[in-house]
Amino acid sequence: MVSSAVLALLLVLALLLVLAFLLVLALFLVLALLVLALLVLALLVLALLVLALLVLALLVLALLVLALLVLALLVLALLRSQFDKIESPLVESQFLLTTR
Repeated sequence: MVSSAVLALLLVLALLLVLAFLLVLALFLVLALLVLALLVLALLVLALLVLALLVLALLVLALLVLALLVLALLVLALLRSQFDKIESPLVESQFLLTTR
């Protein structure tokens, strides 16, 4: 028969093997959680980058609309000055006709 010392040694070795397996399993679990945390952080950074690009695009769009508005106002001012040049002799001639 197998002596009790050998059985105790086998039991200690089995317990050490189970403990080592649990330690490796815990290490892989911590590593998986670390990778998951880094993935969440990367997704957060990506979301912030997309949000910043969206804000930048909206700012550029607002500046473009503002530039078009200024251009339209300049064109209207130019047309008004041209119309005033055309209209002023007519108004003067009508004024002269009505005062005679």
